[in-house]
Amino acid sequence: MMKTTKQAVLIILTLLMLFSSFVLMESLQTTKSDVPIKSDVIVVLNGDSGRIEEAAELY
Repeated sequence: MMKTTKQAVLIILTLLMLFSSFVLMESLQTTKSDVPIKSDVIVVLNGDSGRIEEAAELY
């Protein structure tokens, strides 16, 4: 009885962790439809794909 209870708890915790990970990934995902907006400060982390020029335009 004790072994099956531990297994059930382990399965439930694993499912909760997977669900939480999925929700977190979905909330951090951006899409191409996100429209850039003007801002006061823009930090460019790397310069590939014309990001520096895009940052200058947005600023």
